Amino acid sequence: MRLIYTIITLFALPYSLSAEDSIKYINQSGSTMEFKVSDSGTVEGYYKTALGCDVGIKRPLSGFKNGTAITFTVSFEECGSITSWVGHVQDSGDIITIWTLARGNEGWDAKLTGTSTFKVVK
Repeated sequence: MRLIYTIITLFALPYSLSAEDSIKYINQSGSTMEFKVSDSGTVEGYYKTALGCDVGIKRPLSGFKNGTAITFTVSFEECGSITSWVGHVQDSGDIITIWTLARGNEGWDAKLTGTSTFKVVK
């Protein structure tokens, strides 16, 4: 019985997002992130954007996971903006999100929104 549990656990690990796992992702724009999820559902890690300001700089990422629902936020200090993603972890481990970027000004372009799909890097 223990062998069966071990085998099931090994196959489930990459997508279970447990506290011991750190999982790497890349989205369709080439931005990357890596994070862990604590037993309480807190998400902690980093994000590196491939677009706009702060390209390639490792930024702290934090958020929450509850079931398959997940949210995380990154502050892009030099750009004067914050982006938050909210979405779901798929059975494959990929994450499909909607994001909102808020700039520190009140102009017409102060808020942007879009979608992003993060694929597990194997």
